[in-house]
Formats: sequence, C-alpha cells, structure tokens
Amino acid sequence: MKKFIYILMIMLLSAPVSAENFVPEQPIITTQELKPGMSGYILTVVKGTEPVKMPVKIVSIIPEKPGSIMKNKILIKFTGRNKLAQGMSGSPVFIKNKLIGGIRSGWDNSDQSLAVVTPIEAMIKSFNSGEELGVRSEELKTFNISVAGINANSVSRLSKVLGLNVNQGISLSSGNLEIKNINFKPGDAVAALLVWGDVEVSAAGTVTATSKDGKFLAFGHDFLNRGRVSYPSAGAFIHETVDSYSFPFKLASPLYINGVVTQDREEVIGGQAGVFAKSFEAELKFKNLDTGKQSRYKFRVIPDEFLSAKLIEEVYKGLITEAWGRKG
Repeated sequence: MKKFIYILMIMLLSAPVSAENFVPEQPIITTQELKPGMSGYILTVVKGTEPVKMPVKIVSIIPEKPGSIMKNKILIKFTGRNKLAQGMSGSPVFIKNKLIGGIRSGWDNSDQSLAVVTPIEAMIKSFNSGEELGVRSEELKTFNISVAGINANSVSRLSKVLGLNVNQGISLSSGNLEIKNINFKPGDAVAALLVWGDVEVSAAGTVTATSKDGKFLAFGHDFLNRGRVSYPSAGAFIHETVDSYSFPFKLASPLYINGVVTQDREEVIGGQAGVFAKSFEAELKFKNLDTGKQSRYKFRVIPDEFLSAKLIEEVYKGLITEAWGRKG
C-alpha cells in the first residue's frame, strides 16, 4: 500500500506597477515607412544568453481586417544561413537600425526562411490601451511552451488545460529561482512562468522593446490571451537551438525572476521589471509504504481564478505518478 500527503500554502509577493504608458527607448519605424526589399536584421539568442544578429529583408506588407489594432503584418525573409525557430517570438527586427516590430509566427513543414512580424506600433498600442481582447488567431506562433519535471502523460493533460501545444521540457527544474533586479534589453530570451520549482510550466520567447522605466514588450503575440495578468517574467538561458524538419525550436530554462508580465494580448505580452507577482506555494510529500522511500516536491503557481486549480491538480497528478513509479 502506498500513501501520499500534500500541504498547500499561500505566499504573496507584490508591488505596485507603474501606470504610465510604454514609451520605447529604441528608435522605431512605422509600417507606413517600409517597402519590400529593405534589408535589416533581427536580434535573438541562439545559445546561452547573448543575442546575435541575423540578416533579413522585407518581402511584403500584409493588410489586416478593418478595426484591428494591427493594421498590417510584415512578412520578412532570412537572407543568411539562419532560419526561424520556436522561441524567436518577439525577436526584434531592425531596418536602418530602427525597430519595426517583433517576430510573430511562421509555417511548419516549410524551409523556415519566412516569418511574420507584428509591427511595433501595434504592440505598443495593444499594451497601452488595455482594450477588449480580440479573437485568438490560429497562426503557428513561434514561442515555445514547455513542461519539465513530470511525465509525458501529464504534459499531454496540461496541453488540454492550456488549449495549446506543449512540449516536454528538458529534465531541469527551476528550483528556487533567485529574484534579480535586472532590466531586459531587446533580443534577450524571456520566459513567462505559470508554475516553477520542482515542476515548471513556462513559455519562452524574446524581448522586442524596452522603456527607460523598466517596462518591456515581448513575443509579438499572446501567451494565453487573458488580458490583464500577473505572471512572473524570467530571464532565460538557451541550451541549444534544435533543428527539426517540422519546426526548429530553442531549449530554454529560466535563470532568474526579474519582474512581472501584466498584459497578455493578441499582439503582445509585456510587463515591468523590478515588480514581482503574487504566487501560491505548494508542497507534496509522498511516502512509499512498501519500500520506505520518501519524496518531497515544492513548486509555485500563479494565482488565477480559472487556471490555478487546474494547474495544481495536473501537477499533483504528475508528481504522484513520478513518485509512485507508475504510468497513468
């Protein structure tokens, strides 16, 4: 016979977020000033923590439906040996050393030479306006959602909870992530955390733009499209960018928590460095009465009226399966 005991505690960490609008510290170019054939580069992390430049050119300006915050999208092409990968969402695109937007999406089973870009003016307007949520698009967005610390069956169940394709992460947990007072810069790898500790549920992408007061814009699209939110933001380490016939992807792990994601909208996620989100702390203690082996797991979860209970349930199921050593 086997027995488990769990204890759930609450811990709150919070600070006020500046209500001032986002004003980019990088010079920008609006879509109206762009033409096909213009050359530039993106910034993104391929391995480690330092962004690198990749040459691109503008292929076309794609008009959007009337009434949308995003009046146009920008189609770009990689002109060097590089190609698009999951985790490049938000990678800033520069023309004439001025920011035009962040990578948004691509196409699987292609040569990954083309990418769709969300214009920077749409990202800024979406973050600042706080307008009603738009309908979530069906594009193949280029962020990487991963789960680490539980088995594949649990990952599959979490995919259904989130309504997104979730990848099995590398078997590293984020443990007790340090809180650091570090501001992002464009091209940095960033993770938005839902669960962290001995189990991790996160989405990895790239920072597009920053402001002098520590705000940041990232992803070039939504994470869960939930509007005003409170997810911890983390600097991320890219272990490797993995080639794949379907779609290349970055293997990422959070390094430290440095702030909070406050907006999760169709065109952007964004938030504030130096401000920290509320969280639940949960702990599972498990003892196998047949073998005497004891296991203990600790993790934190975002406080969300719809998601928290489902996340905790699925994480507990996954941890119990891991501790019990059985599939199910």
